[in-house]
Amino acid sequence: MTKNNTTGNRDLFLKQGSELIQDELDVQAEFSSELQQEIELRNVELLSSSIIANKNISKHVKDKVNEYSENIHKILLATAHFIEQEKFETVNEAINKISLSKFDKNRLTGLVSAQKDLSFSYSTLSAVIEIFKIINTNILLQIEDESNSDSMSKRLRKTNLYLKNSIIVYELTSFVVNYLSNFNLNGIEDIKYIKDEVYKDIRKSNIDDERLRKQANKSEKLRDMMNQEIEHRNNVRNKIKEKWTIMLDQIEGQIKTVEDTKSFIDDLKIIRDNAKNRIDILNITATTSLVENSLNMVNELANNMQDWVLPPLDEKTACELLGLEI
Repeated sequence: MTKNNTTGNRDLFLKQGSELIQDELDVQAEFSSELQQEIELRNVELLSSSIIANKNISKHVKDKVNEYSENIHKILLATAHFIEQEKFETVNEAINKISLSKFDKNRLTGLVSAQKDLSFSYSTLSAVIEIFKIINTNILLQIEDESNSDSMSKRLRKTNLYLKNSIIVYELTSFVVNYLSNFNLNGIEDIKYIKDEVYKDIRKSNIDDERLRKQANKSEKLRDMMNQEIEHRNNVRNKIKEKWTIMLDQIEGQIKTVEDTKSFIDDLKIIRDNAKNRIDILNITATTSLVENSLNMVNELANNMQDWVLPPLDEKTACELLGLEI
């Protein structure tokens, strides 16, 4: 599959995922708004955190609100899964066809599995940021569509739209805050463990070759040939280390991006709390500026995440990292 096709599929999955999540948020906002017809609630009391904490609201309603959040999480994981699944299809097929010892095959499978974990966890974080951006953009477009409405019925519809969108901004931002707060990259320790094992093998083989070099230097017939072979193996060992350096640099880039993303939590909390505080004083300027501010901050995060996407292992690279020939 070409890079353009892969990128196109990723964009398609993100678009579909964001639509599903926005639909879920729309239903949640509508459900919360309808509660005002049954229970005496201020706008700010329609937010999920307030509903869950409200002793006068039934368990059935609270369970429904929790279900919306769980559905969003499931859609997010499914979106990331579809983005990731095609990345490793070819390498899985290739590894099954490679004739290796059980030891080498287990190490190779472990390396690919660890990168799958890392790639999937990073992909879910990237999807959160991208979907956050897409839904915020959609909210702005909805507001702009209603911004020129003047009739009483249209103004009422516009007010309801601002309420609904303010609830969505709050709920979406709350979800992102909670997700980022609990997020960790998976697979890194497994990858580093395999790297340490490979480096132990390299050090041992290097010691063995130096011992052999000393023995060979005593033989005029074998000295040159042995030295050439040892130098060839040294080059192989150096190439393996170079491959690992590149991979670990990419992982460090991902770690740095995650740290930068987590530093965004405090700003997101401000956006979330601002949405809560403004929800009882609804106007187009307040709602628009709220969404625009979060969009401006999230754009840079999304771009940085793409800069540090770890390319999926192909069977050739995986074997080179482990010093295997195929």
